[in-house]
Amino acid sequence: MDAARRRRRREGSFTAPEEEQIQLLAGTDALFLLRRNAADHFAEADKDRHLLSAKLALQADLPDHPIADRGRIIGLWQYDPGAERIAYWTFGAPTEAVMQRIHEVEEFIREGSSGDFRSFSLDSPSSRQKRIDAINAARLAT
Repeated sequence: MDAARRRRRREGSFTAPEEEQIQLLAGTDALFLLRRNAADHFAEADKDRHLLSAKLALQADLPDHPIADRGRIIGLWQYDPGAERIAYWTFGAPTEAVMQRIHEVEEFIREGSSGDFRSFSLDSPSSRQKRIDAINAARLAT
C-alpha cells in the first residue's frame, strides 16, 4: 500500500475515483440491503425521485435492482425475459460505460443464467411486469 493510501486510510478520508465504476447490482447486494437506508446512496439531486408513486429514497429496501456508480445509486433495473433485455432507468443520460455494462449483464443473463434474473425465489416475470413497465416509462420520460 503506498504512503498516500495509508495516510487517507488513517485520516478516514475517501476520494472517489474519477472514472466511472458502473455496476448493475442485485437488490439483495449487501452494499444496500444490509444498510436498509437507500437515501444515503442517492445524490442530493436524486433524492426526490419517484417510481409508481413511491419516493425511492424513503424506502428501506429498494423495489428494483440498483445501478451504482462509485457507491451512488444512479438508476434502477429489472430483467425483462419476454424482451430478453434489461429494462433500465438512469436518473441522468446513460453514459457509454453504463450502456456497456447493461449489454454485458444482458448477455450474461441470456447466455449463462437461465434466461432470467429474479429478486427472490418466488419472483416471476409476470409478478414484476408492472415494475418493468414503470422503469421503461420513467426512462422514456427522462
